[in-house]
Amino acid sequence: MLLFYLFWATVLFIAFNAIYFGVCCAYLHTKAKYQLFALRDSLRRLRIDHPLESEQSEIYEEIEARLNGTIFAIPNLTLRALIFSEISLRKNKEAQKNIDQTEKKFRQILQGINAEINQQLNDIEIKRIKLLYKTLAYNSPVLYSLFLLISFINKFIRQQTVKLAQRKYFQNAASFLIMSEKERVIGPTSQTVIR
Repeated sequence: MLLFYLFWATVLFIAFNAIYFGVCCAYLHTKAKYQLFALRDSLRRLRIDHPLESEQSEIYEEIEARLNGTIFAIPNLTLRALIFSEISLRKNKEAQKNIDQTEKKFRQILQGINAEINQQLNDIEIKRIKLLYKTLAYNSPVLYSLFLLISFINKFIRQQTVKLAQRKYFQNAASFLIMSEKERVIGPTSQTVIR
């Protein structure tokens, strides 16, 4: 009987993977790519409408490179791959230094340009990052569900702790536990005993 259930659980799992990754993920990847293409087109339009000085124009190239990299990496963006790349980056100090320098230069150029262009570039970058996170969720449904479950449990425990801490009895009990052994036996030291 156990083998029967195990067989059907395996069949259902294989069917789910085939449907989810073969149909749903392919659709979601295509949708995300088209949204990134639209962001890249709006960036190119912005570059034509608002040309910057030669040094500042690097910002357009950097954002376009990030968009292109995201478009290229969409099928491979998983939480597992993200964790392994984070571990590899921590081990490779030279790559980490290059990324930090590029990000610092990116922020400096953003601060030195027109506020309107700056806002539009930030909007494009924020939309790219949101699409990146959505794609991570699509590509890692089990790990992402587990992450959401842990986050939900953590949030629930925090809410219950706050509710419990707001109750007067809990506050008194917590104060009682904190008092020293002598104060619990004798009572508060502010009272004087007259004999």
